[in-house]
Amino acid sequence: AAYIGLDPNNDIEWVQESKPVEAFAKGKFDAYLFTPPETQQLRAKKIGHTILNTTVDRPWSQHFCCMTSAAADYVNKYPVATKRVLRAIVKGADLCASNPAWSAGQMVERGFVDSYE
Repeated sequence: AAYIGLDPNNDIEWVQESKPVEAFAKGKFDAYLFTPPETQQLRAKKIGHTILNTTVDRPWSQHFCCMTSAAADYVNKYPVATKRVLRAIVKGADLCASNPAWSAGQMVERGFVDSYE
Protein backbone atom coordinates (compact mmCIF):
# COMPACT_ATOMS: atom_id res chain seq x y z
CA ALA A 1 0.00 0.00 0.00
CA ALA A 2 2.77 2.41 0.92
CA TYR A 3 4.33 1.68 -2.49
CA ILE A 4 1.42 3.53 -4.14
CA GLY A 5 1.10 6.29 -1.55
CA LEU A 6 -1.39 4.80 0.90
CA ASP A 7 -0.87 4.79 4.64
CA PRO A 8 -1.66 1.20 5.71
CA ASN A 9 -2.60 2.34 9.22
CA ASN A 10 -4.97 5.15 8.23
CA ASP A 11 -6.11 4.54 4.65
CA ILE A 12 -7.00 0.86 4.90
CA GLU A 13 -9.56 -0.95 7.01
CA TRP A 14 -8.06 -4.41 7.56
CA VAL A 15 -10.55 -7.26 7.92
CA GLN A 16 -10.39 -10.99 8.57
CA GLU A 17 -12.67 -13.20 6.52
CA SER A 18 -13.05 -16.97 6.71
CA LYS A 19 -14.30 -17.20 3.11
CA PRO A 20 -12.55 -14.33 1.30
CA VAL A 21 -13.38 -15.42 -2.27
CA GLU A 22 -17.11 -15.44 -1.58
CA ALA A 23 -16.95 -12.21 0.43
CA PHE A 24 -14.98 -10.44 -2.30
CA ALA A 25 -17.42 -11.65 -4.97
CA LYS A 26 -20.31 -10.24 -2.89
CA GLY A 27 -18.55 -6.87 -2.59
CA LYS A 28 -17.95 -7.05 1.17
CA PHE A 29 -14.53 -5.47 0.66
CA ASP A 30 -12.73 -3.65 -2.13
CA ALA A 31 -9.41 -5.47 -2.39
CA TYR A 32 -7.73 -8.68 -1.36
CA LEU A 33 -4.40 -10.40 -1.82
CA PHE A 34 -5.25 -13.69 -3.48
CA THR A 35 -2.96 -16.53 -4.47
CA PRO A 36 -3.53 -19.47 -6.80
CA PRO A 37 -5.93 -21.12 -7.31
CA GLU A 38 -8.25 -18.31 -6.15
CA THR A 39 -6.77 -15.83 -8.62
CA GLN A 40 -7.57 -18.08 -11.57
CA GLN A 41 -11.05 -18.88 -10.24
CA LEU A 42 -11.93 -15.21 -9.86
CA ARG A 43 -10.53 -14.38 -13.30
CA ALA A 44 -12.56 -17.21 -14.88
CA LYS A 45 -15.72 -15.78 -13.29
CA LYS A 46 -14.76 -12.24 -14.39
CA ILE A 47 -14.77 -11.02 -10.79
CA GLY A 48 -12.47 -8.13 -9.88
CA HIS A 49 -9.37 -6.82 -11.60
CA THR A 50 -5.72 -7.70 -11.22
CA ILE A 51 -3.80 -4.61 -10.11
CA LEU A 52 -0.51 -6.38 -9.37
CA ASN A 53 0.76 -9.67 -10.71
CA THR A 54 3.97 -10.57 -8.92
CA THR A 55 4.95 -13.05 -11.63
CA VAL A 56 5.21 -10.35 -14.32
CA ASP A 57 5.15 -6.91 -12.66
CA ARG A 58 8.47 -5.37 -11.67
CA PRO A 59 10.08 -5.19 -9.22
CA TRP A 60 8.33 -8.21 -7.70
CA SER A 61 8.82 -10.42 -10.76
CA GLN A 62 12.56 -10.16 -10.20
CA HIS A 63 12.34 -11.73 -6.73
CA PHE A 64 11.92 -15.32 -5.68
CA CYS A 65 8.34 -16.38 -5.11
CA CYS A 66 8.90 -19.32 -2.89
CA MET A 67 11.71 -20.53 -0.70
CA THR A 68 12.42 -23.39 1.62
CA SER A 69 14.13 -22.70 4.90
CA ALA A 70 15.04 -24.63 8.01
CA ALA A 71 16.58 -23.84 11.36
CA ALA A 72 20.31 -24.54 11.40
CA ASP A 73 20.03 -26.69 14.51
CA TYR A 74 17.41 -28.89 12.81
CA VAL A 75 19.52 -29.27 9.66
CA ASN A 76 22.58 -30.15 11.74
CA LYS A 77 20.64 -32.62 13.89
CA TYR A 78 18.69 -34.23 11.02
CA PRO A 79 20.74 -33.88 7.82
CA VAL A 80 19.29 -36.99 6.16
CA ALA A 81 15.70 -35.93 6.83
CA THR A 82 16.48 -32.44 5.53
CA LYS A 83 17.92 -33.87 2.29
CA ARG A 84 14.91 -36.14 1.85
CA VAL A 85 12.45 -33.29 2.28
CA LEU A 86 14.33 -31.07 -0.18
CA ARG A 87 14.64 -33.95 -2.66
CA ALA A 88 10.87 -34.58 -2.45
CA ILE A 89 10.12 -30.89 -3.06
CA VAL A 90 12.44 -30.76 -6.08
CA LYS A 91 11.02 -34.00 -7.49
CA GLY A 92 7.50 -32.62 -7.08
CA ALA A 93 8.43 -29.39 -8.87
CA ASP A 94 10.08 -31.36 -11.68
CA LEU A 95 7.02 -33.59 -12.03
CA CYS A 96 4.69 -30.58 -12.25
CA ALA A 97 6.93 -28.88 -14.82
CA SER A 98 7.39 -31.99 -16.97
CA ASN A 99 3.76 -33.11 -16.90
CA PRO A 100 1.49 -30.13 -16.18
CA ALA A 101 -1.69 -31.76 -17.51
CA TRP A 102 -1.31 -34.75 -15.20
CA SER A 103 -0.40 -32.48 -12.28
CA ALA A 104 -3.47 -30.32 -12.84
CA GLY A 105 -5.62 -33.44 -13.00
CA GLN A 106 -4.22 -34.59 -9.66
CA MET A 107 -5.07 -31.22 -8.09
CA VAL A 108 -8.71 -31.65 -9.16
CA GLU A 109 -8.90 -35.36 -8.33
CA ARG A 110 -7.56 -34.80 -4.83
CA GLY A 111 -9.89 -31.87 -4.15
CA PHE A 112 -7.36 -29.04 -3.97
CA VAL A 113 -9.14 -27.12 -6.75
CA ASP A 114 -12.61 -27.37 -8.27
CA SER A 115 -11.78 -27.49 -11.96
CA TYR A 116 -9.00 -28.39 -14.35
CA GLU A 117 -8.77 -24.87 -15.82
